[in-house]
Amino acid sequence: MRKLLCVLFLLYALSTFFCGCGTQALDEPVLAKTLKSQQGDIVISVPDNWVEDSVYMDIMVLKISDNISAYAQVYYLAYDEQYLTLDDFLDERLIIYSDDYTGEVQTLEIGGMAAKKFEYIYEDFTENFEEAKFHGFEYLIDAPKGVVYIDIYNTLINPKSETDEVSTPQQRRLLESIAESVRIGKTESETGGET
Repeated sequence: MRKLLCVLFLLYALSTFFCGCGTQALDEPVLAKTLKSQQGDIVISVPDNWVEDSVYMDIMVLKISDNISAYAQVYYLAYDEQYLTLDDFLDERLIIYSDDYTGEVQTLEIGGMAAKKFEYIYEDFTENFEEAKFHGFEYLIDAPKGVVYIDIYNTLINPKSETDEVSTPQQRRLLESIAESVRIGKTESETGGET
């Protein structure tokens, strides 16, 4: 009887330990801040420490970062004679990242809209001409008037070796959570200021 009690206690202790570890691994990142595009038609959720850059270029509707090593640019790309579908935009991105995207293109749904994403890793220079490694994701979402394209990534400035990791799995999961929080809808002028 004593051996049985010891075995049961040991099993209980192990199950408690593994259950505790599992809940930490499953914790979702906290996205407490909401940012909107200037038109109000694109909304994205980010952690409190992420900030919006007010510089916009052409089709870029949001530029955000954690002011350390993580960045995201959100674009709204209109359909035209050359780009008629989400896959047309995707094919162009895959050509650009031909040697740098990893794994398969994934199909998913974001905010009720069809989307595709892929992961990439590459080396290049930052806008400040610093050597860096980039590890992130490209998302393309089939939106009402075109494609919402999100480039979200971590950077490692001046890597010491080829094997230096740019980001942890948790940091990459955070990037995915931010990109997948995007909601696309009517502009503020179409809704009378409500989104």
